[in-house]
Amino acid sequence: MRPGRAKTLAKYADHLLTIQTMDKPYFDAVGLAQTFVGNPMFDEDFSPDHAGNFRVQKGLEDQQIILVLFGSRRGEVESLFEPFAGAIALLKRDFPDAQFATIVASNVADFLTTLLKNDPRTQTILIASNDDKKALFADADVALACSGTVTTQLAMSGTPSVVAYKLNRLTYSIGQHVFRPDHISLVNISANERIMPEFLQDDVTPEKLSQSVARLLKEPDLHGRTSNRLLGQIETMKGKGGSASQRAASAIINLMGAS
Repeated sequence: MRPGRAKTLAKYADHLLTIQTMDKPYFDAVGLAQTFVGNPMFDEDFSPDHAGNFRVQKGLEDQQIILVLFGSRRGEVESLFEPFAGAIALLKRDFPDAQFATIVASNVADFLTTLLKNDPRTQTILIASNDDKKALFADADVALACSGTVTTQLAMSGTPSVVAYKLNRLTYSIGQHVFRPDHISLVNISANERIMPEFLQDDVTPEKLSQSVARLLKEPDLHGRTSNRLLGQIETMKGKGGSASQRAASAIINLMGAS
C-alpha cells in the first residue's frame, strides 16, 4: 500500500472494510475508520487435513513429493519455465527417488503441457488435475512456485515453499521507481519477514532455486518450523467470527444501524 492511495481513498470513503491486516497503519495515519473482515480467499479449505489422499491414490506413500507451479499466465510460464526446469534437473540428482508434480492452469494448459512433454528435464513430472489440488498441496513435502494466489494456498496447507517471479526488464525498472516492496508473497508481506524464501529477477536461477528447495528437504527441523510458522501466520490473516463475507455483512449492518 502506498501512503498516497490511502490519503486519496480517505477523501471519498467514510468507512473501509479491509481484507489485509498490514494496511491498517496507512489508513490510521489519514484518519480513515476501518473494520477488518478478512480475505475471502481464506474461506476455502486448503488445510493440512487433506493430506494423505493424493499419496494413496497415486501410490506415493514412500516418496517425497516436490510440487512445481509454473504460473497461471503465459508470460509467467515463459519467464519461469527455463529456471524451474533447470532446478528440477539439479534436484533430481540429489533426490532421485522424489516424485515431481504440477497442476496446470486451464488458460495455459496447451502451452505449458507441450513444454513439459517436450523437455527431457520435465517429461517425468506428474501432471495432476485441478480436482487433486487441495490434496496435492497438503501432501507435497515442498513446493517451488510462481508468486501469486497459490503461494497463499500453499501456506494454508502448511507446505514449505520457495517463491519466484520475473518481470520483463522495462516493467521491473519502472516498478522499482513506483513501488519497492520488501516481499512479494502475501504471507511474507503480512508477517514482514520471509517465511517463504523469495527469488526475484536475476536471482531466479536453477542453482539458487534448487539449493533453497533442497535445504527444506534436507533439514527436517527447518521444514517443521517453516510449516508451523506458515499455519500460524495464516491464522493471523484469517480473522475471527465466521467467513469474510459474513463478517463484511455484519459490519455493514452495524454501520447502517449506527448512522
